[in-house]
This record gives sequence, C-alpha cells and structure tokens, in this order.
Amino acid sequence: MGLFVLFLVLFIAALIGFIICIIRLIRSQSRLLSKREMNKEAHKRALDLKYKDPVITCDYCGRKINTKKEKVCPGCGASYGTDEEWKARHNVSDEFVKKHAEAISKDMEKRSRIEGKFGLIWLLGLSVAMVTFFCLMVHFGYGALLLPAVRSDEILNESTFEYYTKADYTVDGDGVLYEDDRIAIKVSGIYHGTYEVDNEIFGKEGHIKIGFTITNKTKEKAVISFDCRTVNGVEESGYYFSCWGAFKKHSDTTIYETLYYVPYRDISSICFENIDVYFEHNRKIEVLNSFVELKTTLTDERIPDFRRCSLLYTNDIVDVYEYRKENSYYESIDVYVINKTGLDIKIECDGVRSCGKDVAFPYDFYDTYIRSGEIFRFSRSRAFNASYGDLAGKDMEVSFTFKFPDDPSKNQSTGYFNL
Repeated sequence: MGLFVLFLVLFIAALIGFIICIIRLIRSQSRLLSKREMNKEAHKRALDLKYKDPVITCDYCGRKINTKKEKVCPGCGASYGTDEEWKARHNVSDEFVKKHAEAISKDMEKRSRIEGKFGLIWLLGLSVAMVTFFCLMVHFGYGALLLPAVRSDEILNESTFEYYTKADYTVDGDGVLYEDDRIAIKVSGIYHGTYEVDNEIFGKEGHIKIGFTITNKTKEKAVISFDCRTVNGVEESGYYFSCWGAFKKHSDTTIYETLYYVPYRDISSICFENIDVYFEHNRKIEVLNSFVELKTTLTDERIPDFRRCSLLYTNDIVDVYEYRKENSYYESIDVYVINKTGLDIKIECDGVRSCGKDVAFPYDFYDTYIRSGEIFRFSRSRAFNASYGDLAGKDMEVSFTFKFPDDPSKNQSTGYFNL
C-alpha cells in the first residue's frame, strides 16, 4: 500500500506539471500575436536603456546628471522630470514601439522557439513519467486491493453487546486444520453466545465463535483463507463464515470467526474446506482442496426431527423435505436434502419452473457435495427472475441431478417435482 500511495503522489505531481507545461507553452506561442506583449517588451527595453545609459544633461545649467544616483541636478538642484532628453529616452511611445518592433518581434520569436523546444522536451519527459508512474500505481494498487488487511490478535468480545464464554467441551484432538513447515492453522477454542432461538427441527439454534491460532513460520507475509459450510452434519448453500486475512512473518495470531444460527446450538462436528495459502512477494499460491472435519468431545447424539416437515420427494438416494415457518413479519421456507447413501454425492440443479415458465436463474449449487449422512439446507425462494419477483407463495417445480464422483453410472435425476 505504501508504494501505491507513493506512485499515486508522483503521478499526480507529473500530471500537474504536464498541465502547467502545456499552459506555459500555449502562452509562449500566443505572445507573438499580442500587442500587449509587444508593449511589455518595449517597456522592458526602455527600462534596460535607463540602466545602460543613465546620464543626461541638465536643461538649466548644462551639468551632467547620473539618473541612477541623483534625483535632481547636482549643480543647480533643478528637477529633470520634464527634461526632454529624459522623456525622449525613457518614455515608451508608439514611435518607440514601431521603431523597435522588428527587433522586438525577432527576439520574441527566438525566445518563443527556445521556450517551445524546452517545453516540448518537458512535455515528453512528463508524459513518460506519467505513464511509468501510472503503470506502477496500477501494479502496486492491484496488489494492495487484492491483499486483505493484516490481521492481528483479536478480542473475543469486541463490543459491550457481546458476551461469549468458553464452551464446556473442546475439540477432540489437536484441532489442526492444516500444518506444514511454513503455516499452521489450529482451532484454539469454542465460545457460546447468549443468543438462542427455538427450532422445530434441531431443537435450538444459537451463535457461536470459533477461535483460531494462525502461525506463519516464514520470512514473508502470508495470505490465508478457508471456509466453513457444514456444522453438525448440516450444510448450508452459503457459508457459516469465510475467513480471509494477511498474517505477518514469524507470527502467531489469534482470531475469531462467528457462526450464526448453529443447529442444536452447540458443536459436535465442524468441517472446513477451500484452504488457500499464498505469499505476498513471490505470489506463490498453495491451494489445499482437502476437506477437514473436526470432532468435539460432545457425546450427545444429534438427531433432526422432520415430523413437522412436508416430504416433497424421496428415492433410494435422498429425501427432500420442506419446512415452512411463519411469524408476524414473513414466511420462511427451507428445503432439506438428506443424503441416505453411504457415499458422497454432488447436487446440481437442472432447472426451476414457476407458473409453467422456466426461471432464468435457478439454484446455483456450484461444486456442492452432500457427504454421507449429511443434510443440505437451502431457501426455497433463492431462485428468482425479475419478471416473477419474489417466488415465495408461487407454484414451483424443480429438477435435481445427484452425481457420484467415484461411480458416474449411479448418477440420477429426479425429474421435475413440485416444490
């Protein structure tokens, strides 16, 4: 960021100099056609004459007067302000301008050519400087915008409205998401907030913070990111959180990420994915696509209750449920897809139809895998089209394809069914 600011300042300075140079060049060339400039030059010549030949003869006593040193005649004390020789020599008249016009014009043309030559050189130099500073500014600016802010040790309860306390259970094992000879990412703690709500399927939902210790063992800044989309076997179409930040060289940094509306209000298992590491200077990128699941010391069995849900579709691969929840503000409709196989499956949306017409932007489940025994949750009204507006409350049909990465012969489409 520092280099970006430096080159931005230099670019602005070069731009200002370029504009000033153009203005001066235009003024220099326009002086040739200006009567005012001609008179200015004549006055300048008269002033030069005053200093080159300052001696005149007094009209009264004939004594010599040095006009550079003497204000009156040293012989008789008379003023020479009305002396004809003085007026003729030092007053700029039309006759004086006409008499010296050709010489003045030639001098002005010569000076204008010199100024124009130097002006063009300056313009060329400033143009090269502007292009150079602009390219450097874009280069370092892009890097500054691409790199996130450096994260330092964070406070668990950042405001007076938060009151997170350490859970009475811990991660089972060392809590390591990833570790090599350069980078280590480790869960340092689980913290419960005071907020919780009842949920017909999971009993309760609540807010939880996860503490992480990020260790950068290298001699350069590291940029690290990872996502969490699955907690307690419930996978969201979005993310519970996405962690992204830069971490200083040779550092251990404690940070916190918040998970909202965690099913069951506590954590028995949590999964992390898309763990990426790259370094600022050589831009070397490490993409770690491994899926990491951590268990906790909780032993209570977590069983969802779908008795209040409507079964929309079922086969030997999945069950699809719909849950409608109404309150005084809105009606929320969630869809749950349960993987009944012992294998990981990938879900893709073939299309959505509303009122007999195709919805232009159906559900976009990009690289979404439902692992064995897990539940995938998404909002029924997430697919939309401007011509339909909010799809909540309207008839909808949807078709999903479930793919088996290890055995494509088992792939299966549901065909369109009523959502």
